[in-house]
Amino acid sequence: MNVTEIFPPGALVGVDTAIFIYHFEAHPEFGARARAFFRDCVDTGRNPAVTSVVTLAEVLTRPKSMGRGDLVARYREYLEGATRMRLIPIDATVAEQAADLRARHSLRLPDAFQIAACLSAGATVLLSNDARLKQVQELKIVLLSEIPE
Repeated sequence: MNVTEIFPPGALVGVDTAIFIYHFEAHPEFGARARAFFRDCVDTGRNPAVTSVVTLAEVLTRPKSMGRGDLVARYREYLEGATRMRLIPIDATVAEQAADLRARHSLRLPDAFQIAACLSAGATVLLSNDARLKQVQELKIVLLSEIPE
């Protein structure tokens, strides 16, 4: 089974922060799977994708601390300028939905914001690599580690 068999054509996919890090920073274990997702699903237009502004804050932290302006620029270009990837803001409605998710599932605040933002955009699935999120029933959680290479 490959990545295109996991996500139905046209399904709006929420993407958790780690997936971007694996892709852009060539993670030795998960980089190839993340690249396949972006290459075969998102970049082709097969699956539009969304993530929250929380992702932007999370992915920029390490490159900024390391003085990696090149990586900061790559992340910004992809997250703020891509036509097939929408960056979802956190507004009062998303914040309240995040509070509901935290109350039901005891999620960390960044995870609750991520899921609430993806749900507000209409995503039906979230690609993550955080097994703790599998408890969330409001959308399907797919773990990158479960996708064959």
